[in-house]
Amino acid sequence: EDLVDGGETSWVNVIWGLTPGDTGNPNNPASKSEVLLDPTFNLYQSEAQTWLLRFCDEVETQPFATGRSDCTIKRFEDWVKDQDDPQTGERYTGLPLPANTFRDLMLEWRTQVGEYIQKRIGITSEYERGQEIRRSNSNGGNHYQGGDHYYYGGDVVVEGDDIIYFVMQFEATVKWNDPYNRLKSQFYEWSAWIDDKMSEAPEGLRLGFFNSADFHWWDTNKQMKDSAYMSAMLSVAIACAVIFVSNGNVILTLYSVVAIFCILVTVASTAVAMGWELGFLEAICFAILVGLSCDFIVHIAHAYKESEAETRREKTLDAVWAMGPPVLFAAVSTSLSGALLFSCNILFYIKFGAILMLTMAYSFLMIFVFLVPLLVLAGPTGNWGDAFALCRKSNKSKD
Repeated sequence: EDLVDGGETSWVNVIWGLTPGDTGNPNNPASKSEVLLDPTFNLYQSEAQTWLLRFCDEVETQPFATGRSDCTIKRFEDWVKDQDDPQTGERYTGLPLPANTFRDLMLEWRTQVGEYIQKRIGITSEYERGQEIRRSNSNGGNHYQGGDHYYYGGDVVVEGDDIIYFVMQFEATVKWNDPYNRLKSQFYEWSAWIDDKMSEAPEGLRLGFFNSADFHWWDTNKQMKDSAYMSAMLSVAIACAVIFVSNGNVILTLYSVVAIFCILVTVASTAVAMGWELGFLEAICFAILVGLSCDFIVHIAHAYKESEAETRREKTLDAVWAMGPPVLFAAVSTSLSGALLFSCNILFYIKFGAILMLTMAYSFLMIFVFLVPLLVLAGPTGNWGDAFALCRKSNKSKD
Protein backbone atom coordinates (compact mmCIF):
# COMPACT_ATOMS: atom_id res chain seq x y z
CA GLU A 1 0.00 0.00 0.00
CA ASP A 2 1.31 3.45 -0.89
CA LEU A 3 1.84 5.68 2.10
CA VAL A 4 1.47 9.38 1.36
CA ASP A 5 1.24 12.59 3.35
CA GLY A 6 -2.28 13.39 4.44
CA GLY A 7 -4.21 15.69 6.71
CA GLU A 8 -4.08 13.23 9.62
CA THR A 9 -0.49 12.05 9.30
CA SER A 10 2.95 13.49 8.89
CA TRP A 11 5.62 11.60 6.96
CA VAL A 12 9.32 12.24 7.32
CA ASN A 13 11.61 11.37 4.40
CA VAL A 14 15.12 10.20 5.23
CA ILE A 15 17.31 10.68 2.16
CA TRP A 16 20.73 9.41 1.12
CA GLY A 17 22.60 10.27 -2.07
CA LEU A 18 21.42 13.86 -2.40
CA THR A 19 22.79 17.06 -0.92
CA PRO A 20 20.27 19.57 0.48
CA GLY A 21 20.45 22.86 -1.36
CA ASP A 22 18.74 25.11 -3.91
CA THR A 23 20.51 26.42 -6.99
CA GLY A 24 17.39 28.06 -8.43
CA ASN A 25 16.50 31.73 -8.32
CA PRO A 26 14.83 32.28 -4.92
CA ASN A 27 12.83 35.19 -6.37
CA ASN A 28 11.40 33.13 -9.23
CA PRO A 29 9.08 30.22 -8.30
CA ALA A 30 9.44 28.80 -11.81
CA SER A 31 13.21 28.51 -11.40
CA LYS A 32 13.93 24.92 -10.34
CA SER A 33 17.00 23.77 -8.49
CA GLU A 34 19.57 21.41 -9.92
CA VAL A 35 19.63 17.94 -8.35
CA LEU A 36 22.65 18.03 -6.06
CA LEU A 37 24.22 14.57 -5.74
CA ASP A 38 26.33 13.27 -2.87
CA PRO A 39 29.56 11.96 -4.45
CA THR A 40 30.31 9.80 -1.38
CA PHE A 41 27.01 7.88 -1.53
CA ASN A 42 27.44 4.08 -1.49
CA LEU A 43 24.47 1.82 -0.86
CA TYR A 44 26.05 -1.42 -2.06
CA GLN A 45 28.48 -2.32 0.72
CA SER A 46 27.31 -5.05 3.11
CA GLU A 47 27.64 -2.91 6.22
CA ALA A 48 25.44 -0.23 4.57
CA GLN A 49 22.68 -2.77 3.89
CA THR A 50 22.81 -4.07 7.46
CA TRP A 51 22.91 -0.56 8.91
CA LEU A 52 19.83 0.54 6.92
CA LEU A 53 17.82 -2.43 8.20
CA ARG A 54 18.84 -1.61 11.76
CA PHE A 55 18.09 2.08 11.15
CA CYS A 56 14.48 1.23 10.22
CA ASP A 57 13.99 -0.78 13.40
CA GLU A 58 15.46 1.96 15.58
CA VAL A 59 13.39 4.78 14.07
CA GLU A 60 10.17 2.90 14.74
CA THR A 61 10.96 2.71 18.48
CA GLN A 62 11.61 6.45 18.93
CA PRO A 63 9.08 8.58 20.87
CA PHE A 64 8.75 11.02 17.95
CA ALA A 65 7.69 8.22 15.54
CA THR A 66 4.42 6.28 15.55
CA GLY A 67 6.04 2.96 14.63
CA ARG A 68 4.42 3.03 11.19
CA SER A 69 6.90 3.29 8.36
CA ASP A 70 7.53 2.70 4.68
CA CYS A 71 10.99 1.20 4.95
CA THR A 72 12.16 0.77 1.35
CA ILE A 73 15.06 -1.47 2.29
CA LYS A 74 12.71 -3.87 4.13
CA ARG A 75 10.33 -3.97 1.18
CA PHE A 76 13.28 -4.86 -1.01
CA GLU A 77 14.48 -7.56 1.40
CA ASP A 78 11.01 -9.15 1.44
CA TRP A 79 11.10 -9.30 -2.37
CA VAL A 80 14.67 -10.67 -2.38
CA LYS A 81 13.62 -13.60 -0.17
CA ASP A 82 11.26 -14.74 -2.94
CA GLN A 83 14.04 -14.75 -5.58
CA ASP A 84 16.31 -17.65 -6.52
CA ASP A 85 20.08 -17.37 -6.51
CA PRO A 86 21.08 -18.28 -10.11
CA GLN A 87 24.34 -19.81 -8.89
CA THR A 88 22.92 -22.16 -6.25
CA GLY A 89 19.30 -22.38 -7.36
CA GLU A 90 18.19 -21.69 -3.78
CA ARG A 91 16.21 -18.79 -2.42
CA TYR A 92 18.09 -15.81 -1.05
CA THR A 93 17.94 -15.62 2.74
CA GLY A 94 17.80 -11.82 2.78
CA LEU A 95 20.30 -9.01 3.22
CA PRO A 96 23.19 -8.34 3.11
CA LEU A 97 24.14 -9.38 -0.40
CA PRO A 98 27.36 -8.96 -2.38
CA ALA A 99 27.59 -5.47 -3.86
CA ASN A 100 27.03 -6.44 -7.51
CA THR A 101 24.18 -8.80 -6.64
CA PHE A 102 22.53 -6.15 -4.48
CA ARG A 103 22.79 -3.57 -7.27
CA ASP A 104 21.38 -5.88 -9.96
CA LEU A 105 18.49 -7.09 -7.81
CA MET A 106 17.62 -3.57 -6.63
CA LEU A 107 17.49 -2.30 -10.21
CA GLU A 108 15.36 -5.30 -11.25
CA TRP A 109 12.99 -4.80 -8.32
CA ARG A 110 12.67 -1.13 -9.19
CA THR A 111 11.24 -1.99 -12.61
CA GLN A 112 8.53 -4.15 -10.99
CA VAL A 113 7.21 -1.72 -8.39
CA GLY A 114 4.99 1.29 -8.86
CA GLU A 115 5.94 4.90 -9.40
CA TYR A 116 5.65 5.54 -5.66
CA ILE A 117 8.69 3.31 -4.94
CA GLN A 118 10.53 4.26 -8.12
CA LYS A 119 10.64 7.88 -6.98
CA ARG A 120 12.52 6.76 -3.88
CA ILE A 121 15.28 4.94 -5.77
CA GLY A 122 17.08 7.29 -8.12
CA ILE A 123 19.11 5.86 -11.00
CA THR A 124 21.76 7.34 -13.29
CA SER A 125 19.81 7.21 -16.56
CA GLU A 126 16.83 8.95 -14.98
CA TYR A 127 19.08 11.70 -13.65
CA GLU A 128 20.70 12.18 -17.06
CA ARG A 129 17.29 12.42 -18.76
CA GLY A 130 16.37 15.08 -16.24
CA GLN A 131 19.53 17.04 -17.01
CA GLU A 132 18.75 16.88 -20.75
CA ILE A 133 15.23 18.17 -20.17
CA ARG A 134 16.58 21.01 -18.01
CA ARG A 135 19.04 21.98 -20.73
CA SER A 136 16.22 21.88 -23.29
CA ASN A 137 14.10 24.12 -21.06
CA SER A 138 16.93 26.61 -20.62
CA ASN A 139 17.26 26.77 -24.42
CA GLY A 140 13.59 27.55 -24.91
CA GLY A 141 12.25 24.01 -25.09
CA ASN A 142 8.99 22.79 -23.58
CA HIS A 143 8.89 22.96 -19.79
CA TYR A 144 8.37 19.75 -17.88
CA GLN A 145 5.24 20.07 -15.75
CA GLY A 146 5.67 17.02 -13.49
CA GLY A 147 5.50 17.18 -9.71
CA ASP A 148 9.04 15.84 -9.12
CA HIS A 149 11.43 17.60 -11.45
CA TYR A 150 14.01 14.85 -10.94
CA TYR A 151 11.61 11.94 -11.71
CA TYR A 152 10.76 11.18 -15.34
CA GLY A 153 9.45 7.65 -15.21
CA GLY A 154 11.77 4.83 -14.27
CA ASP A 155 10.39 1.44 -15.29
CA VAL A 156 13.29 0.91 -17.72
CA VAL A 157 16.85 0.28 -16.57
CA VAL A 158 19.73 1.15 -18.90
CA GLU A 159 22.93 -0.84 -18.93
CA GLY A 160 25.44 0.76 -16.61
CA ASP A 161 22.75 2.29 -14.37
CA ASP A 162 23.66 2.96 -10.76
CA ILE A 163 21.56 3.90 -7.75
CA ILE A 164 22.27 7.58 -7.02
CA TYR A 165 19.84 8.26 -4.19
CA PHE A 166 17.67 6.29 -1.76
CA VAL A 167 14.68 7.42 0.32
CA MET A 168 12.71 5.87 3.21
CA GLN A 169 9.60 7.23 4.95
CA PHE A 170 8.56 7.21 8.61
CA GLU A 171 5.41 8.52 10.27
CA ALA A 172 5.90 11.25 12.87
CA THR A 173 3.63 11.89 15.84
CA VAL A 174 2.73 15.43 14.72
CA LYS A 175 0.56 16.86 11.96
CA TRP A 176 1.12 19.98 9.89
CA ASN A 177 -1.64 21.84 11.73
CA ASP A 178 -0.38 21.05 15.24
CA PRO A 179 0.67 24.00 17.46
CA TYR A 180 3.85 25.76 16.40
CA ASN A 181 5.84 24.81 19.50
CA ARG A 182 4.91 21.12 19.16
CA LEU A 183 6.13 21.05 15.57
CA LYS A 184 9.26 22.96 16.58
CA SER A 185 10.02 20.51 19.39
CA GLN A 186 9.59 17.48 17.15
CA PHE A 187 11.67 18.99 14.34
CA TYR A 188 14.63 19.39 16.68
CA GLU A 189 14.09 15.89 18.10
CA TRP A 190 14.28 14.42 14.59
CA SER A 191 17.22 16.64 13.71
CA ALA A 192 19.28 15.69 16.77
CA TRP A 193 18.54 11.96 16.40
CA ILE A 194 19.23 11.86 12.64
CA ASP A 195 22.51 13.76 13.08
CA ASP A 196 23.56 11.33 15.79
CA LYS A 197 22.73 8.27 13.66
CA MET A 198 24.47 9.65 10.58
CA SER A 199 27.65 10.11 12.58
CA GLU A 200 27.59 6.34 13.24
CA ALA A 201 26.67 5.34 9.68
CA PRO A 202 29.01 3.60 7.22
CA GLU A 203 31.16 5.92 5.11
CA GLY A 204 28.82 6.04 2.11
CA LEU A 205 25.71 6.94 4.15
CA ARG A 206 26.99 9.62 6.52
CA LEU A 207 25.58 12.58 4.59
CA GLY A 208 21.97 11.45 4.88
CA PHE A 209 19.37 14.00 5.94
CA PHE A 210 15.62 14.28 6.48
CA ASN A 211 12.78 16.48 5.28
CA SER A 212 9.02 16.67 5.53
CA ALA A 213 6.29 18.79 3.99
CA ASP A 214 4.92 19.30 7.50
CA PHE A 215 8.23 20.61 8.82
CA HIS A 216 8.49 22.76 5.71
CA TRP A 217 5.17 24.32 6.69
CA TRP A 218 6.49 24.80 10.24
CA ASP A 219 9.58 26.53 8.83
CA THR A 220 7.33 28.80 6.76
CA ASN A 221 5.44 29.71 9.92
CA LYS A 222 8.75 30.29 11.71
CA GLN A 223 9.90 32.69 9.01
CA MET A 224 6.56 34.49 9.12
CA LYS A 225 6.72 34.73 12.91
CA ASP A 226 10.25 36.11 12.80
CA SER A 227 9.19 38.51 10.04
CA ALA A 228 6.21 39.65 12.11
CA TYR A 229 8.48 40.50 15.05
CA MET A 230 10.99 42.19 12.75
CA SER A 231 8.32 44.19 10.91
CA ALA A 232 6.78 45.25 14.24
CA MET A 233 10.13 46.51 15.54
CA LEU A 234 10.96 48.17 12.23
CA SER A 235 7.55 49.82 12.01
CA VAL A 236 7.79 51.14 15.57
CA ALA A 237 11.27 52.50 14.80
CA ILE A 238 10.01 54.22 11.63
CA ALA A 239 6.97 55.55 13.51
CA CYS A 240 9.32 56.90 16.17
CA ALA A 241 11.37 58.70 13.52
CA VAL A 242 8.28 60.10 11.75
CA ILE A 243 6.75 61.33 15.02
CA PHE A 244 9.99 62.99 16.04
CA VAL A 245 10.40 64.69 12.65
CA SER A 246 6.77 65.88 12.70
CA ASN A 247 6.91 67.54 16.12
CA GLY A 248 10.59 67.66 17.08
CA ASN A 249 9.77 66.92 20.71
CA VAL A 250 11.56 64.06 22.45
CA ILE A 251 8.94 63.79 25.23
CA LEU A 252 5.98 63.60 22.82
CA THR A 253 7.86 61.04 20.73
CA LEU A 254 8.49 58.89 23.80
CA TYR A 255 4.84 59.07 24.93
CA SER A 256 3.62 58.22 21.41
CA VAL A 257 5.92 55.22 21.01
CA VAL A 258 4.88 53.84 24.42
CA ALA A 259 1.20 54.27 23.43
CA ILE A 260 1.78 52.45 20.12
CA PHE A 261 3.57 49.64 21.94
CA CYS A 262 0.64 49.34 24.36
CA ILE A 263 -1.76 49.04 21.41
CA LEU A 264 0.34 46.22 19.95
CA VAL A 265 0.45 44.38 23.27
CA THR A 266 -3.30 44.71 23.96
CA VAL A 267 -4.31 43.58 20.47
CA ALA A 268 -1.91 40.61 20.62
CA SER A 269 -3.10 39.69 24.12
CA THR A 270 -6.73 39.79 23.00
CA ALA A 271 -5.92 37.58 20.01
CA VAL A 272 -4.27 35.04 22.34
CA ALA A 273 -7.28 35.19 24.68
CA MET A 274 -9.47 34.40 21.65
CA GLY A 275 -7.46 31.20 21.16
CA TRP A 276 -5.33 32.36 18.24
CA GLU A 277 -1.76 31.21 17.76
CA LEU A 278 0.86 33.10 15.79
CA GLY A 279 0.80 31.32 12.48
CA PHE A 280 0.99 32.26 8.82
CA LEU A 281 -2.21 34.34 8.71
CA GLU A 282 -1.72 35.99 12.08
CA ALA A 283 1.83 37.03 11.20
CA ILE A 284 0.60 38.89 8.12
CA CYS A 285 -2.15 40.58 10.15
CA PHE A 286 0.22 41.70 12.89
CA ALA A 287 2.70 43.04 10.35
CA ILE A 288 -0.06 45.35 9.07
CA LEU A 289 -1.26 46.13 12.59
CA VAL A 290 1.71 48.36 13.45
CA GLY A 291 0.99 50.83 10.69
CA LEU A 292 -2.68 51.05 11.65
CA SER A 293 -1.90 51.62 15.33
CA CYS A 294 0.23 54.72 14.66
CA ASP A 295 -2.33 56.98 12.99
CA PHE A 296 -4.46 58.23 15.87
CA ILE A 297 -1.55 58.64 18.27
CA VAL A 298 0.41 60.73 15.75
CA HIS A 299 -2.57 63.02 15.13
CA ILE A 300 -3.13 63.77 18.81
CA ALA A 301 0.59 64.27 19.51
CA HIS A 302 0.97 66.65 16.58
CA ALA A 303 -2.14 68.61 17.54
CA TYR A 304 -0.80 68.95 21.10
CA LYS A 305 2.51 70.27 19.77
CA GLU A 306 0.80 72.80 17.47
CA SER A 307 -1.48 74.17 20.21
CA GLU A 308 -0.60 77.74 21.23
CA ALA A 309 -2.05 77.32 24.74
CA GLU A 310 0.33 77.63 27.67
CA THR A 311 -0.81 74.99 30.18
CA ARG A 312 -0.79 71.22 29.70
CA ARG A 313 -4.52 70.96 30.30
CA GLU A 314 -5.37 73.60 27.72
CA LYS A 315 -2.99 72.15 25.13
CA THR A 316 -4.49 68.72 25.67
CA LEU A 317 -8.05 70.06 25.31
CA ASP A 318 -7.07 71.84 22.11
CA ALA A 319 -5.65 68.58 20.73
CA VAL A 320 -8.77 66.60 21.70
CA TRP A 321 -11.17 69.22 20.27
CA ALA A 322 -9.15 69.52 17.07
CA MET A 323 -8.49 65.83 16.39
CA GLY A 324 -11.00 63.96 18.57
CA PRO A 325 -13.95 64.01 16.12
CA PRO A 326 -11.84 63.09 13.03
CA VAL A 327 -10.18 60.28 14.98
CA LEU A 328 -13.55 59.00 16.21
CA PHE A 329 -15.10 59.00 12.73
CA ALA A 330 -12.00 57.37 11.27
CA ALA A 331 -12.17 54.63 13.91
CA VAL A 332 -15.88 54.01 13.27
CA SER A 333 -15.56 53.92 9.46
CA THR A 334 -12.51 51.64 9.56
CA SER A 335 -14.19 49.33 12.09
CA LEU A 336 -17.26 49.08 9.87
CA SER A 337 -15.10 48.13 6.90
CA GLY A 338 -13.47 45.49 9.10
CA ALA A 339 -16.88 44.18 10.19
CA LEU A 340 -17.85 43.62 6.56
CA LEU A 341 -14.97 41.16 6.25
CA PHE A 342 -16.75 38.79 8.68
CA SER A 343 -19.09 37.85 5.84
CA CYS A 344 -16.18 36.39 3.84
CA ASN A 345 -15.51 32.66 3.57
CA ILE A 346 -11.72 32.98 3.45
CA LEU A 347 -10.19 32.72 6.93
CA PHE A 348 -7.53 35.37 6.29
CA TYR A 349 -10.13 38.07 5.62
CA ILE A 350 -12.09 37.14 8.72
CA LYS A 351 -8.98 37.35 10.92
CA PHE A 352 -7.86 40.54 9.26
CA GLY A 353 -11.28 42.07 9.93
CA ALA A 354 -10.98 41.09 13.60
CA ILE A 355 -7.47 42.59 13.84
CA LEU A 356 -8.69 45.77 12.14
CA MET A 357 -11.58 46.25 14.59
CA LEU A 358 -9.43 45.46 17.62
CA THR A 359 -6.76 47.90 16.48
CA MET A 360 -9.27 50.70 15.98
CA ALA A 361 -10.91 50.05 19.35
CA TYR A 362 -7.66 49.89 21.31
CA SER A 363 -6.12 52.84 19.44
CA PHE A 364 -9.10 55.04 20.29
CA LEU A 365 -9.15 53.72 23.86
CA MET A 366 -5.41 54.25 24.30
CA ILE A 367 -5.75 57.92 23.39
CA PHE A 368 -8.24 58.71 26.17
CA VAL A 369 -7.10 56.17 28.76
CA PHE A 370 -3.35 56.60 28.40
CA LEU A 371 -2.07 59.40 26.15
CA VAL A 372 -4.51 62.20 27.07
CA PRO A 373 -4.18 61.71 30.86
CA LEU A 374 -0.40 61.49 30.46
CA LEU A 375 -0.31 64.76 28.52
CA VAL A 376 -2.45 66.49 31.16
CA LEU A 377 -0.14 65.28 33.94
CA ALA A 378 3.28 65.53 32.31
CA GLY A 379 2.94 66.89 28.79
CA PRO A 380 5.75 69.12 27.53
CA THR A 381 5.16 72.86 27.62
CA GLY A 382 7.19 75.66 26.17
CA ASN A 383 10.48 74.35 24.81
CA TRP A 384 10.66 71.42 27.23
CA GLY A 385 11.93 68.41 25.22
CA ASP A 386 11.87 70.42 21.96
CA ALA A 387 14.98 69.31 20.04
CA PHE A 388 14.37 71.82 17.26
CA ALA A 389 14.27 74.71 19.72
CA LEU A 390 17.48 73.46 21.31
CA CYS A 391 19.17 73.42 17.89
CA ARG A 392 17.96 76.96 17.13
CA LYS A 393 19.25 78.16 20.49
CA SER A 394 22.60 76.49 19.86
CA ASN A 395 22.93 78.15 16.45
CA LYS A 396 22.10 81.57 17.88
CA SER A 397 24.71 81.19 20.62
CA LYS A 398 27.35 80.40 17.96
CA ASP A 399 26.38 83.51 16.01
